[in-house]
Amino acid sequence: MRRYWCASLTRRGGEDLALVYLQLALYLAPNHSLALLSLADLYESVKKPQMAIKVYERVPASSPLKRNAQIQLATDLDSADRSDEAIKILKGVISDDSKDLEAIMALGNIERGRKKFADCVGTYSQGVDALTPGNDKTNSVWYYYRGICEERSKQWNKAEADMRKALELQPDQPHVLNYLGYSWIDQGTNLDEGMKMIKRAVEQRPDDGYIVDSLGWAYFRIGNYEEAVKNLERAIDLKPEDPTINDHLGDAYWRIGRTLEAKFQWAHARDLKPEPDDLPKIEAKIANGVVAIASMPAAQLEKFYGSKEAAQIPMYMGYAFRAFNTHGRALFTLAHRAMVDQNEDDYVLTDGERICSTAIGWNFGDGHFSNEQLVAALHKRCHFEPGEVRVVMLDAQPIHRQTQQYRLVDAATGEFERGYVRVADMVTRQPWADDVPVHVESSSWGHLPLAGDTPA
Repeated sequence: MRRYWCASLTRRGGEDLALVYLQLALYLAPNHSLALLSLADLYESVKKPQMAIKVYERVPASSPLKRNAQIQLATDLDSADRSDEAIKILKGVISDDSKDLEAIMALGNIERGRKKFADCVGTYSQGVDALTPGNDKTNSVWYYYRGICEERSKQWNKAEADMRKALELQPDQPHVLNYLGYSWIDQGTNLDEGMKMIKRAVEQRPDDGYIVDSLGWAYFRIGNYEEAVKNLERAIDLKPEDPTINDHLGDAYWRIGRTLEAKFQWAHARDLKPEPDDLPKIEAKIANGVVAIASMPAAQLEKFYGSKEAAQIPMYMGYAFRAFNTHGRALFTLAHRAMVDQNEDDYVLTDGERICSTAIGWNFGDGHFSNEQLVAALHKRCHFEPGEVRVVMLDAQPIHRQTQQYRLVDAATGEFERGYVRVADMVTRQPWADDVPVHVESSSWGHLPLAGDTPA
């Protein structure tokens, strides 16, 4: 009872009196576990984690409250930038009880806060495995947090599944609605559903700057810049010191021609210490403005056709059109050659013309993405990983030759194969064929010949 009485004194501003009583209790009983936890809790309430750490360390190992003390001790160590010690302590607690959900959650939260996203996926997974089967809505947070870590560690399919599971358990949870909706909008997919989710989140948290920012950015991504500015200005009022929101507002100002205000917002975002990966992008915008001049074609088409599925039809009609010409009949063969391990499941096939129309606003001639200089420029801005983006460059047929030259280029590492295909081989095949004979002239693959290889 004494701890709760002291806590009541603290809530009334009586921290000094509570401290006197707790110190007196510990003078009379130096190892009294409940008094030690109450004193540490008091130090936490007055923002003195270093003092709380010293008190938690005094709790005897034999005390039944030692586990509670260890979990709180780890939390305070992390707030004091001693996260390695905190993680070690929590792993020790979990080793004693592999289903201690409080300790597992504390460990996952520390790893997530320290951006150890691959680690926290495993930690939250341990917690998910220990959950009581059923549809308890309180379990939603486990899937939400694991989904965040999966998304940040580039495991989007798993992240999306976990976010959907979190919403299944708690359909109106605003933070989950915001995270999943924002992710979809940012990727240019499920635009209608994503926008509805973010609006539902804003209805529940109209004064949450981060959620209002998501709505503004969603409008930006679909090209509604006036609404984007309106919502992003509101987000800035709520969270004026957030670098990402300032950066977003700068982008929106630029789109509607308020260029001086845009550069002011970017400069402010730069000075607010953004993420290291974001800083060079912000500085480039201050120097050059926003380079991309259009939203992604998928987003534009989905806006007019009403759904992601309907938008796929006009997007892929271009492939059918190309395949009716001999020039296009080698593309599917070459696309499979360009993929690491020839695994189509790891890639999204897209037309270079669509990429260029977004990046440079021009989709003829060099706008077909058939220029290594353009690929290098995009890599400089986007920092692709080797194997992440592969480009097939197939030249047109010269009038005096019956062959067409091709190059396979990795956006991060450069050209890795070149050769040619024969027009005669293409005209005898159906448009969807992917077995056109390929004549390799040079290659840095360093592997055995692929199916379809023909000596040049």
